[in-house]
Formats: sequence, C-alpha cells, structure tokens
Amino acid sequence: MTPIKLILVDDHAVVRSGLRRLLELNKCIDVIAEADCGELAYQRYGEL
Repeated sequence: MTPIKLILVDDHAVVRSGLRRLLELNKCIDVIAEADCGELAYQRYGEL
C-alpha cells in the first residue's frame, strides 16, 4: 500500500512537531514537508 503524503501546516511549531510525531506512528502516512502558513505550504507543494 502506498503511503498518504501530506504537508503539515500550522502556525505553531510546537503543534506541528506534536502532530508530526503522532502521524509518524502510522505507517500509512508520510509527512513530506511542513509549513507555518498556507502561502508557504502552497510554495512547498509546487516544489515537491
């Protein structure tokens, strides 16, 4: 099964870190990038 790839977006670094740790426990989810705002997330999406 191919893992779900996602970009984690939240303006609080601590929240992103906690969510990433929880999501990484699930082998079906792959956090490929992080961003602190929608604009940066959109830019990272284009790069990936």
